[in-house]
Parts: sequence; C-alpha cells; structure tokens
Amino acid sequence: MNADMLPEEMLLAPGPDFPSRSVTRSAWFKAAGLRRGSGGLGLLLMTMLSGCTWHAMEFPAADAYRIQAEYVVVASSAGSGADWNMLQIGVITQGAYPDAAQVAAAVVDTGVDPRHPDLAGRLLPLQDMVGDDSYDGRVNFRGKDGNGHGTHIAGIMAGVLGSANCPILPVKAIGNSGVGDDRTIARGVRAAVDYRDPARPGLRVRVINLSVGGKTSSSVLEEAIRYALSQDVLVVVAAGNRERGVDYPAAERVSLAVGATTIKDQLASYSNRGPELAISAPGGDGSESVMSAWPTYLTAADFKKGVGAAHAYGGMVGTSMAAPHVTATAALLFAMDNRLTAEQVRTRLQATADDLGPVGPDPYFGLGRLNVKQALAKGAHDAQ
Repeated sequence: MNADMLPEEMLLAPGPDFPSRSVTRSAWFKAAGLRRGSGGLGLLLMTMLSGCTWHAMEFPAADAYRIQAEYVVVASSAGSGADWNMLQIGVITQGAYPDAAQVAAAVVDTGVDPRHPDLAGRLLPLQDMVGDDSYDGRVNFRGKDGNGHGTHIAGIMAGVLGSANCPILPVKAIGNSGVGDDRTIARGVRAAVDYRDPARPGLRVRVINLSVGGKTSSSVLEEAIRYALSQDVLVVVAAGNRERGVDYPAAERVSLAVGATTIKDQLASYSNRGPELAISAPGGDGSESVMSAWPTYLTAADFKKGVGAAHAYGGMVGTSMAAPHVTATAALLFAMDNRLTAEQVRTRLQATADDLGPVGPDPYFGLGRLNVKQALAKGAHDAQ
C-alpha cells in the first residue's frame, strides 16, 4: 500500500502463473472477493468487495540451490593455453558456423566479469535478477560477478566456442555467496529464454547453462525449465558433487544432466550418479583442476580464501565445470544449423560421446564423455 491508497485497496503484481485469459481472470477476481482497477506499470489495483478483509499469508521458504564447484586457489595472471580439458574432448578452434549470429548461449549463474579479456566482445548485456550483492560491508558486487563461478563458466564456454561468433548472455541469479534460491534462478531461466536484442532481431538464446543444484525438487524451477524446452531451448545442468544421486534440477527429465570426468578420463569421485545422467565432460579433481577465466578483481571467494591480489585466471573443480563444455558444444551445433531442435541437439551430443565405463548408457557417465570433434563432424555432415 501507499499513502494515496484506501485501506481496502492493494497493488498486486501478477506472477507467471496468473491466468492469461480475461474470462479466467474475472472468475479468479470474483472468487477472491476482489474488483480490478488499473495500478499502472503492469500492476493491478485491487479493491475488496463488501464484507471481505485482508489476511496475511505465509508462503513456503524458497529452496536453496548452490553452485556445483570447489574453488582451488591456483591464482594466475596469464591464460593457461591449450588445457587438458579442451584436448580431452577434441575442441576445434576453427570452423564454419553460418547461423552463429542467430544463436546465443546463456549462463544463469553468479554473473560475469564484462572486462575479462577472454570474454571481450562476446558478452551480451548482463541480466541482473539479484540487485544488491554486498559482501562483509566491504564491497558491493551489484551488476557483476561477486563470486567468480559465473566468469569461470563463461570462460570455459568461450574456449569451446573458439572462432564461432556465438554471444554469451550472462544472467545473474545467484549472489556472491554461491547460494541462491529456486525462484530467483527460475526467473533467470525465463529471462534468458525471453531475451531479445532490438539491434539483432534474429538472435535468441538456444541453450542455457545451469551449474547449480540442490537435494530437493522445485516445481518453480522445473516449470521454468519446461518453459525453456517449450520454446525449443536446451537446458544443460550440472549433476552435483556429493557422490550421491543426481541433484535437482539436473534430475528432472526435462534437463540434460552432466557428470564430471578427470584428466585421466575417469569418473570424478565426487560426481553424482544415477539413471538421469545424460553425458559427462571434464570437471577435474584434486590432482588437476579446470583452469578458466576469473574476475579481474577480488571476489568474495577470494576474500574467504585469503587471496590478496587480483588475478584473471583460476582453477575450479566440479560438475559445474563439466556442464559448460556441453553447453558450448550445443551452441556450436545450433550455429551450424539453427533449424535443429533442442531434442535433436541433445540426441546428437549423446550419440557422438565416447562410451566410458560399462557398455552403453550407465549411471556413471550417462552415454559417455563429450566428444566435440565427433559431434561437429556429424553436424557438418547432416547440414550438407
């Protein structure tokens, strides 16, 4: 309420599940004892009908979801060159991608450092779902990556994308702590799907990376991923790092769940497992982390680890690192032929993976470890 409103009036902001048809809305208003007016700015000014009163309601707390990685302090001011992870999956740095200008890959995460040299010219404007993001009263990371995780993810994607001119859309849905909630992450997923650039009318997001997870299923998050799939957008999700069943939302049937492998092309001991696992990719372990971009300023993760100087690269371990290898490869397939559906790209990624572990699909590697070279070779053949 505000000072200009009557006690019987209240402004309501319609949520994503609010009825879209006017007839359905009218029935909803009548059942709720409300009469609709215009609140402006997309809000509804509701007036109680005679005999009705307002009652406070408690809504269930949002479920917590956290980034699926461990920060290994391997601070470096220089890039790590041709890393083991890129060699393992057969990354191709040059190729023909006729539809690249129409294909964006989104990172729904902790944000991205827009000034990182590895990401220069590749990022679309950050979509911020978090807002204020202060750490310990020392610094506010509003509008940028306050953790480092999102920048690391985007750096891996940029490495796989190589020469392909596919932009990356950073969506900040998690604060500097690395822990977010299902509702904010779901809003981030929907924002990525709905993103449009007036200057590039043919461009839209075709694949989303979600390197987050938790123990419990969330209907809000599942619905957001279903919405993405309904718009033909593939959602790639990290399986989790607790050596247990696949975390949510990776365990949802609508997700493409990714497990982690090591430098020895073996299952990472921490990688979650189960029948929901679709594919695996490099995630590293204690013997060798995955090096990638890191914010060019100190982050909350740096402060917690006692890092005293800014660095542009760092090591991380987890299924968080595995997922963006798959996400970027999916973007390359769309960039080869944007007529492909999300389901076709999913099938192609799995069909061309290197089978590891038991023959065929298994709960440890899914259908195998990602093979970029094979996936793109089949894509190039089919596009001819």
